[in-house]
Amino acid sequence: MTEQIRVLVIEDSILMVNVITEMLNSDERLEVVGYARNGKEGIQRVVSFNPDVVTLDMEMPVMNGIDFLKHIMKVHPVPVVMLSAYTKDGARETIEALNLGAVDFVLKPSGSISVNIRDIRKELIDKIILASGIKREKLYSLTHYEPSPFDYTPSSSEARIIIICTSTGGPRALGVILSTLPSNLNACILVIQHMPEEFTPMLAERLNKISPLIVSEAKGDESLQKGKVYVAPGGKHLEVTKEGKIILTKKPKKHGVRPSCDITLKSLTDCKKRVLAIVLTGMGKDGSEGLEHVKKENGMVVVEDASTSVIFGMPKAALKTGCVDKVIPLSKIAKEIMDFSR
Repeated sequence: MTEQIRVLVIEDSILMVNVITEMLNSDERLEVVGYARNGKEGIQRVVSFNPDVVTLDMEMPVMNGIDFLKHIMKVHPVPVVMLSAYTKDGARETIEALNLGAVDFVLKPSGSISVNIRDIRKELIDKIILASGIKREKLYSLTHYEPSPFDYTPSSSEARIIIICTSTGGPRALGVILSTLPSNLNACILVIQHMPEEFTPMLAERLNKISPLIVSEAKGDESLQKGKVYVAPGGKHLEVTKEGKIILTKKPKKHGVRPSCDITLKSLTDCKKRVLAIVLTGMGKDGSEGLEHVKKENGMVVVEDASTSVIFGMPKAALKTGCVDKVIPLSKIAKEIMDFSR
């Protein structure tokens, strides 16, 4: 048997601690090595126990989840999977936590103290196992990465379309890219981030605060405009008509996700605008199928390098298609977007 993944549970409710511990220890791949009742205790026990993964509640006394992440990613980076509430405030905190270095999150079935917590057993275990394979230096380097602005002078050529496809690790990577781009970018940007519908409005809100571009969740029945970023809403596919309008659909999930990058990429075939497709960090293979359509229409494909990807699943799957033009680290993607859209 391979060595067990050591987990620390940080949760203020002792009932929830017991239930989560029982759930995780029921899987032979995992071992709960301890727990903490608040973020301050959590910092001490991460340093003492050196767990492979931490599960983190957000609302706690003494020190909450956000403050815990701010501190731990500086002194002792560790993969963190959050347990998040289905509330607007919970969604906003979750987006902030992802930006601070948390790897992923699982939604509690019914609020902060969930009597149905066992319903998320498989999802939580799967995400803990995924998180355990992430190199800690990536958590630190992305958290402390500060992008530098680039000079940009747009030409009078027709505006182009950029589509960014991402999943696990995406919110931070998107922040790095969009915070660097100029407001007069001669392109519009479509963001397909695998995320539940309660969270994509908060993702768009945060990106809008840090980007010179106008970022919003796509509403549907709107024409693409340069200088704008459209975040696909969770639970809906985003497609673009040949007239350059966004439509949102409830077509079946593809690769188990909605929105799907493949659905959007295929829809761009008839749009008759030059397209740059970018595949960032994420698990799975969503987007790979659609890249062939981009290449057929003389588009360009860029994927994030393994050195900066939190999860190299989606970029790796894209590489296997033979459609990729460039493989570059996250720090160079903003410049690639500007060069493409001059």
